[in-house]
Amino acid sequence: MKRRKADDPRQASAPGWFVSFSDLVTLLLGFFVAMVSFSSFENRKFQQALGSIRIALQTPFTNAQPLSSSSLLKLQDQLMVEEEAAETAAAVKELAEEKGLAAQIGAEATPEGVRISLSNPILFDEGKDELHSASQGFLIGLAKIIMARNPAGILIEGHTDDTPIHSERFPSNWELSAARALRVLKLFQSAGVNARDMVAIGYAEYRPKVVLPKSATSEAKAVNRRVEIVLQLHSGQGGLFAPHVETGAKDDHQ
Repeated sequence: MKRRKADDPRQASAPGWFVSFSDLVTLLLGFFVAMVSFSSFENRKFQQALGSIRIALQTPFTNAQPLSSSSLLKLQDQLMVEEEAAETAAAVKELAEEKGLAAQIGAEATPEGVRISLSNPILFDEGKDELHSASQGFLIGLAKIIMARNPAGILIEGHTDDTPIHSERFPSNWELSAARALRVLKLFQSAGVNARDMVAIGYAEYRPKVVLPKSATSEAKAVNRRVEIVLQLHSGQGGLFAPHVETGAKDDHQ
């Protein structure tokens, strides 16, 4: 009786390319399992390597033109900025927990860097710009984190609620919000942060975190009384964070 072709042991059970593909997948799986098993590997380097693999895998399967070397470098740089922003935000949150201020301080990673929000009650009394002594320890610790990251720019924003203020020192919320931002800037400067990297600005009540009715209580409006610090980790951005260029006086005798 003639043996069926399907039972012929010489008949390949799968295409030849599938065997090679299976070997490749197995090797990749083994590689990542080995990476995870080592407790001493550096997370930053691993993320950079993973980002390079992501870029390399995405490129061949898109219908767009192949990415140029400069585009690949930009993508890799963006991945590094995002990773550094995540690490910086985590460091700020850890510091806030150490100081018992986790409920009043937020840190969020953004594509350009990190946005840190400090609730006003931990910094200032209502209608004033003198820093509380309890908050100064956190701000000094934050200054150390900032200097370790060496950001391209630091924007310090002062925000108030919509309650009008008319005092001899602060005719309006513009002056109050700007004074609070400047107070934080000066503390950072005294802690060693480069003054040329910082900008202080007051937004008064015009950029609220939450839009509230005029009839809202002072306790409800506290969410809008805050100082926000933006750390720009991407040096390619312009605007307020354009890099400072040293220029020397030209010698007329030369």
